[in-house]
Amino acid sequence: ELYKGVALKDLVTAFGGTFDDTMGLTLTAEDGYYMSYSYSQVMEGDFIAYDPALGTELAEHDPLTAILAYERNGEPLDPVQDGILRLIVVSEKNNQVTDGHWAIKWVTKAEVESLGETWTLDLEGAVLSQVDRGSYQSCASPGCHGVEWQDELGQTWSGVPLWMLVGEVDDEDRHSDYAFNNELAAAGYSVDVVGSDGYTVSFDIVSLENNGNILVAYLVNSSELPGKYYPLRLVGSELTEAQMVGQVEKIIVHV
Repeated sequence: ELYKGVALKDLVTAFGGTFDDTMGLTLTAEDGYYMSYSYSQVMEGDFIAYDPALGTELAEHDPLTAILAYERNGEPLDPVQDGILRLIVVSEKNNQVTDGHWAIKWVTKAEVESLGETWTLDLEGAVLSQVDRGSYQSCASPGCHGVEWQDELGQTWSGVPLWMLVGEVDDEDRHSDYAFNNELAAAGYSVDVVGSDGYTVSFDIVSLENNGNILVAYLVNSSELPGKYYPLRLVGSELTEAQMVGQVEKIIVHV
């Protein structure tokens, strides 16, 4: 299929003003769903690409460009299926795909905003991965993989379930609907969550599988975490206070 639209990098340029690597572009759909794109994604097309037949990550791929599309195959987009505008990541050849959650539909608003201080989360397992702030924020957005938990003080913590982060590195399938390997989980292994000071808590994978009550939060009451927890904190209804690691910087999956 041939899409036509405006590249996000050109859209940002048209806005004018400052746009640097501390900033991003947030697209919002008519139903309130939103997705944030980092500076490198907007300006450099920095997305993970996969072989469309095998679903495996491509070590090298053709340049990618994120566009706000308004036509498909020479016709306006279907307003019911896609909306008037939708995000598509394109390349010159039809030889790669990107994660579907980036392709937000029914776009009604685009906002340039500060993403705050940059940070990364290291994931180590059968493969290695590093998740940056922009990607984490998008993954944790409503309608993607985001979950919330309210503590006994009434504070609402928002983030991504720990088991889904495990699924990114438990084998080579990092992003499909079956990224979490149930067979490996049944065989058994442990997962370590490590803070910046080396403090570590460990879990048996059985306690994490499909468990949305243990999450790695990046927001509390819709705001950044305070310094003693920033940028990420492990929280949830099934954890003791001692297990709620703050300043999380690494997750190790012992497969």
